[in-house]
Amino acid sequence: MTATTGVDATPAFGAGPTPTPAQHRAIEAPAGPVLVVAGPGAGKTFCLIGRIGHLIRGLGIPPARICAVTFTNKAADEIAARLRRDVGPDAAEEVTRGTLHALCLALLREHASLMGLRRGFGLADEDYQKRVLRRLRVRPERQAQLLRLFGRHQLEHVPLIAGDLELFDAYREALRARGLLDYNDLIALAGELLRRHPQEAAAIRARWDALLVDEFQDLSLAQYEVVTGLAKEHRHCFAVGDDEQSIYSWAGADPRILERFRDDFEVEAPVVLDRNRRCSRQIFEAARRVIARNPALFEKRLEADRESEHCVVAFAFDDDVEEADWLLADLRRDRGASRLEWGDYALLYRTHAIGQYLETRCIEAGMPCRLAQGQSVRDDELIAFVLASLRVIRSPEDELAIEAFAERVLPRQLVEEVRARYRDCDLVSALRSFGRAAKGDVNARRAWRFVFHVENLGALGHTHDSLPSLVDEILSQRVGRYRNPLEERAAELSDPAAYPGAGALADRIGDYVLVPRGRAILRDWLKGEAHYAHVGVHGGLSAAEMFVPLVVAPPP
Repeated sequence: MTATTGVDATPAFGAGPTPTPAQHRAIEAPAGPVLVVAGPGAGKTFCLIGRIGHLIRGLGIPPARICAVTFTNKAADEIAARLRRDVGPDAAEEVTRGTLHALCLALLREHASLMGLRRGFGLADEDYQKRVLRRLRVRPERQAQLLRLFGRHQLEHVPLIAGDLELFDAYREALRARGLLDYNDLIALAGELLRRHPQEAAAIRARWDALLVDEFQDLSLAQYEVVTGLAKEHRHCFAVGDDEQSIYSWAGADPRILERFRDDFEVEAPVVLDRNRRCSRQIFEAARRVIARNPALFEKRLEADRESEHCVVAFAFDDDVEEADWLLADLRRDRGASRLEWGDYALLYRTHAIGQYLETRCIEAGMPCRLAQGQSVRDDELIAFVLASLRVIRSPEDELAIEAFAERVLPRQLVEEVRARYRDCDLVSALRSFGRAAKGDVNARRAWRFVFHVENLGALGHTHDSLPSLVDEILSQRVGRYRNPLEERAAELSDPAAYPGAGALADRIGDYVLVPRGRAILRDWLKGEAHYAHVGVHGGLSAAEMFVPLVVAPPP
């Protein structure tokens, strides 16, 4: 199959780089379905942002009538920053933008009662999902596999065998009983909303005149159905993707979804972005050789013209020790020749275990280094402590939330001993029994302190006017191995504004969290009557949506 590669014109757009001819063709395509096929580094997101500007300035579409769906929060933030610069802050804020999961979350919150959901429903993170499966007597080694099967059942409509289907029904019932959805439910239920409720679906579609979707190749079948369901009437859908760059097949993504879009929306010929603007020619050509044998859905002749003094070189080693020896020697050799600072170097690795070993070797060699940490807010121990506490405050009768909190603040050996000794009762009751039986023992005192603390948490939310004061109270508590976290780790505190991205994160939280009524809002949250997100973290939802229980303005 063939595709057009653009026209010979290079108008300026905004204050950014000048679009290539192919990018210009994509940005200024006539209103209607557009498929943009791009190689890596060819400016897919750049085109999507440019298209939004053209819709507003060139086609006169009001910003509030435009919806832009991205695959990551980073892309959503990039779109927001560029739009503020290119079309002005007011117009930029009117554009609906965010990940598909965030969009589906908003639609389900708005139509919760229609979908049979509890008002103020929450989201279960992976840890909570596995705790539910453990309650259903699923072995730990099978839990991750079973969650993947459940996901394929929800998103790809793959049938489950009888035993797994029974487990899925019990798992879903357990979540619903606690007022929770899982991550895949957002997509599956949003699709159901659009299919089974035509009147509400028509009202949702009528909100926007144009829909733009980034990283289209990573959509699962269920996600594709949501996207096309939103664009069903106006058919003005701008799809950007790379058929050779799909990395979410494990989650149901299939790059052939690009072909399906072309056929379903009768796109005559995709626009191909044919110039890589990110990598050097050497890196680009090496990468193309790696994937040369992969079947391509679209004919693309891609090129990169930026030269580099460095060639791509591959080395093989017998073991990790030999590899690390070579790396350290090469770093010293290059630094001696280039006079670069140690902070100018980066080592990329495939697994955390490799990174930890390399960190040890660098320290032993006297090379200053810093091991990159994960990007999830849950990676921070204090934040994880606060989240676990908030879960208990929000649902003091939720045994799974209490178990998760216990595993965070009590010694593992104590929790395992109590579970083994008192198998037929909940954890709090088991800790009470253990405390009575082991009277005077240090672990008995820990057990009683935990029991009293959990009881206090259940009432704590009713004694504060706002969520910030509630979090301050949580951090001042003395419990388990954390004692008072702020006092014990005061030496580690630093200005959060010094961290890259902290300002953008604060702005995003400010965009979502509204606290106009103090105690009334906290009371609504405790009752489950406010719009909030369950404390957990997922890719595709902003920290503001997943970090703290939210109180957001009701839909207009």
